[in-house]
Amino acid sequence: VPIFVAGARTLPVSLTPADKAPRRWFPSLSISVLEPMTIAELVARNPDQSSNTNALFDRFAEARLFGSDLDRGLFLAIRDAADRVGASHPIVEDVVSGTLNYRKLFIGARVLGRLFEAVTAPNEAVGVLLPNANGVVLSLVGLLSASRVAAMINYTAGPASVTAAVRTAEIRTVVSSRAFVDKASLADIVAAVEEGGARLLWLEDVRASVTVLDKLAAALLWRWPLQPQNAAKPAVILFTSGSEGTPKAVVLSHRNLLANAMQAEARITISPADILLNVLPVFHSFGLTGGTILPLVTGVKLFLYPSPLHYML
Repeated sequence: VPIFVAGARTLPVSLTPADKAPRRWFPSLSISVLEPMTIAELVARNPDQSSNTNALFDRFAEARLFGSDLDRGLFLAIRDAADRVGASHPIVEDVVSGTLNYRKLFIGARVLGRLFEAVTAPNEAVGVLLPNANGVVLSLVGLLSASRVAAMINYTAGPASVTAAVRTAEIRTVVSSRAFVDKASLADIVAAVEEGGARLLWLEDVRASVTVLDKLAAALLWRWPLQPQNAAKPAVILFTSGSEGTPKAVVLSHRNLLANAMQAEARITISPADILLNVLPVFHSFGLTGGTILPLVTGVKLFLYPSPLHYML
C-alpha cells in the first residue's frame, strides 16, 4: 500500500537536508493512499518490467504523482514553489542577463503581463518568438498571469511552416526581440509571421514603455495573477514540425503541463539545491515541460542556454 505525505519533507523534524527541502513550521500537508497491490500484480500489469524493484518504484511514483495538486493554474503552481523555497531563491539564469530570483521573476512577468493585456484579448493565442533566455520565461509567466495562451513559435521550421502555424492558431500578435532576430538572422521568419497576419510586439519597445508606476504596482502585487486562473483552460500551444504537411497546433491546458512536470518530478531526484541546464528551446515539448516548467514549479534553479549545437565549446 503506497502512502505519500506531500509537504512532510519541509517539516523541522524532516530527515531531508535543509538545502534540499527548506524548513517550514506549518507546511500544507496532504496524504495520498493508493489501493493495495501485490508485487505479482504490479509485475503482471507491465510484463516488460525488468525487475520487481522497478515495478515497486513505479507504484511509489504513482502515489507521489497522485499527491500532486494539479487543479491550479501554472502561475499559482510557480508561486507556491516560491512560497516553499523563498521569494529570494534564485530560479532563472541565462548567459547574458544574469540571475532572477522568484520575486524579480514575478515582478517582471507582471509588468509584461499588464502590457500584454493592453494589446490582446482574454484567452487569445499570443505567439512567442524568443530564444532560451530570461526573457522567454518572463514572457511566458506574464502571459499565464494575464490568461493569454502562449503559442511557442518554432523559428527553425522555416518560413512556410511559421506562416502556417500563425494562421492555424489564429495568432494576431507575436512577442519577439529585435536583438534576437538580428543576431539569429531571422528576417525571413519575421516576414513569415507578418504574412500569416500577425504583428510583432518587440520586447525592446515594451521595456521602453514601462513607467515607474508600472514597476511600483508590480513590486506590490507580484504574488497575484492579473486574471483568474483555471487549470482546465489552455495555457500553451506547441506546433508539430510540419514534416508530414502543415504544422498542427497542440493545445495544452495548465493541468496537462503541470501533470507532465510532476510525472518527471515523481521519478527523478531533484531539489532546490540543484541546477537544471536547459539547452532545448521552449518550443520543444521537453524543452518546455521538463526543461522549463519542471524547475519553475519545484524550486530548481534553471540555467538557460540558447542552443544545443554548441557542444564543441
